[in-house]
Amino acid sequence: MSHRYAKNVSTALMTALLLAGLFVGCGKKKSTEPETGDLTGKWEAIKETVFIGGSSTILTPESILFREMVVDFQSNGILFLTMGDSAAQQGTWVVSGTTLTMTFEDSTVITGPYTVSGDTATLDTNLPIEIVPGLGPTLTRIIFEFTRIRES
Repeated sequence: MSHRYAKNVSTALMTALLLAGLFVGCGKKKSTEPETGDLTGKWEAIKETVFIGGSSTILTPESILFREMVVDFQSNGILFLTMGDSAAQQGTWVVSGTTLTMTFEDSTVITGPYTVSGDTATLDTNLPIEIVPGLGPTLTRIIFEFTRIRES
């Protein structure tokens, strides 16, 4: 292959890629802002993504380590968190921009960015989790995914 032919092919490919990028990039811009919506009501955890040591583990209701969780966000800023068969913990909740903060009676605070899209909500937070028994808790990133419980 001659040097001139290779140069022409290379230039043609670069031009085609540049034009393709322009056409793809010229569409209507989608918002990169997370959707935030009304959290009022009951939400059930359906997935927990736990990040440990550079990897992640997805827990679902079928997983042995998954904790059943229902959060009832009331319109007056009060919330009730029920985990499994345990009694509900009461607390308060507040939204500031895209950040949800839940504060419980025992002074536990859970906070982080959240999104709501239709009947699905996510909360990205860091919680102290005892990964290795006896070594104490380690701050662990968890993304919770919830589905809205519709009262019938």
